[in-house]
Amino acid sequence: MELRFILAFIPWLFWWFVNIFDKIFIERYLKNIFSFYFFYNIISPLVLILFLFIFNFEFISYKYIIIVFLGSISYFLTNAFYVKALENDEVSKVVPLYSLTVIFVLLYDIFLFKENIKLVSMLWMALVVIWSMLLLSKDLSFNILRPRKALFYMIFSSFAWSLVFVFTKIFIEKYQFWTLLIYQLFFQIIICISFLFFKKSRSQIFDTYKNIQTRSPYFCIWFSSILDFIALFTLQFVLTIWIASYVNVIAQVQHVFVLIFSSILSIFFPNILKEKLDRSIFLKKLYFIILIIIWIVFIKFNS
Repeated sequence: MELRFILAFIPWLFWWFVNIFDKIFIERYLKNIFSFYFFYNIISPLVLILFLFIFNFEFISYKYIIIVFLGSISYFLTNAFYVKALENDEVSKVVPLYSLTVIFVLLYDIFLFKENIKLVSMLWMALVVIWSMLLLSKDLSFNILRPRKALFYMIFSSFAWSLVFVFTKIFIEKYQFWTLLIYQLFFQIIICISFLFFKKSRSQIFDTYKNIQTRSPYFCIWFSSILDFIALFTLQFVLTIWIASYVNVIAQVQHVFVLIFSSILSIFFPNILKEKLDRSIFLKKLYFIILIIIWIVFIKFNS
């Protein structure tokens, strides 16, 4: 089995775990995007120091500094709309909507980066988006004329996430992928610091801090943040050796684990996470899992 195919799984295996934590934290502690982004990135300075110690710092041109900045803003917007979606719907119905990114990234690969992607692969990728639209319709029925609010938030989040892929691809064609992450960490820190200069965001962050009475939530948030850094680091490396569209389709494995784990928590640990899960919904989720496995196998043999 090709190394790039195996490595492409790693980011999404970390991110499914992060998604579950996100839903729990947003419901209980991080009730707004400013608190969410600030506390998730509060250990970024330590990670930045670690990266500077391990990797050689490289000065880059102003053009690529702008590219990294735009990528960092896109990553923030990805999280902003994602948090709004989680506020309005269950995590097992929100995360699969990142499948919409597949179409955006595919268009970039074809028209911007001139990648050679088979027509049959493009058609198969389109199925990912069609199924995601069905999945987020009212109560998992197939009435696509009544979409949930989460759908609209995730369209914007997916578009912003696809821009992260674009800026990443442009950057790593010129510089090393770890150089990108070093500059990204720097801009994430700047974004978080900027929140403190605005009364509304500063007030929300301080209110969140006061509402967290114990240390354990902080340790959990920071652990989740570390997983996020590892996933992002691995993703950027994989993008140096494989086409972004194929990497993005492998992301569907993330949805499999989110669906399975959220169902397990809902059944056995409803005090931690509770989602609507009747027989009809469970069977449709199972059908979704089977389709994802088929998509991943297809990509393996047709990429």
